Amino acid sequence: MRVLHISKKLPDVRVEKCIIGDRRDGHNVAFAGYSNDTPIFDELGDIKQYKYRFGHAHTFGPKRHESIEDLQMAIDDFDPDFLHVHDIYFAILAMHLNRPWLYNDHEAWSNQISTLVSGSPKWSLKYWRRTLGIRARRRMIDSWEPRVLKDRVTITISERLADMYHRKYTKKTFVIPNFPMLSEVPKKIVINKEDCMAYVGSDLLSAAPYHRDTRGFLDVVRNNQLNLLVVGDRRIKSEGTITSLGYRDHKEIMDLIGRCRFGVVAFRSYPDKPIHLGDHNKISLYAHSGQIVIAPRTLTANPHVKYIKFFDRMTDIPRILKKAEHVDPEVIANHAKEHMIWDRYFPVQTEANTLLIESM
Repeated sequence: MRVLHISKKLPDVRVEKCIIGDRRDGHNVAFAGYSNDTPIFDELGDIKQYKYRFGHAHTFGPKRHESIEDLQMAIDDFDPDFLHVHDIYFAILAMHLNRPWLYNDHEAWSNQISTLVSGSPKWSLKYWRRTLGIRARRRMIDSWEPRVLKDRVTITISERLADMYHRKYTKKTFVIPNFPMLSEVPKKIVINKEDCMAYVGSDLLSAAPYHRDTRGFLDVVRNNQLNLLVVGDRRIKSEGTITSLGYRDHKEIMDLIGRCRFGVVAFRSYPDKPIHLGDHNKISLYAHSGQIVIAPRTLTANPHVKYIKFFDRMTDIPRILKKAEHVDPEVIANHAKEHMIWDRYFPVQTEANTLLIESM
């Protein structure tokens, strides 16, 4: 079979793992994105890539025909048997393409769009443009989801998210969490870890939506002189007890953070909002590095994480660090290898593909 994956861009770790899964099943795979670059995984260096036009005007509709025209040209050239479409903005495009397709939903879109914030002062033009844009996108996504999901073969990232959204519209729902492949996991981990926290991400200085709200975390770190290692944020500079390594390649991350005893998901806990529905990739990175995970109590989507400490408020973190019992990093990493490996889910992707193929 010939499969065309449609998403926003490469590199993209989840998209690439799905492409690898299709290749392992013997499919001929190509990729279409609006901003393409070198993939993360070397084995995909030879993948055929197509580019299509996409931007705000295409999302909101006035220029959507341009995206559809470009994708149709890619389809005419590659002649795929079916499409593997990632995320809702591209699913809307796929509805206009004359090929069978399955849907891979990376986010809790209708939930998360309602949590977005402008991040600009209310008196500014930027605030009102962003706010109106968020409201328009919320209305669109609320109307899109039933159309996209209805009786569609669908892959999503957590059982909790599948139960709350996808299974309301389709019984053909499959779950593949955001875990690393076995080839990504460090062969050796640091056993004698330092008393520090690692944070992977680029959102500690952002005006983030509720589900990624990190406000107050850096203040807690500074006020309590906690040792923090940040990987992935170009804007944060090293200072005091904070060490920032800037942006790093995905393949380096687990080796870089491995010296820390803890890995933190520094999002505020909102008990009245069901916002942490996904499977944050950083959780599995921490576990495979042999780290105890520190996370908001409302983040309960991943049943595979065993060595985790929950906080209700950011100010709880220093106490958690002080009271945390010692756990052998190899025990943590071995548990992660047993329960949190993408390779275990390749058969799930095969099953989803088979269901689509049988219906064609």
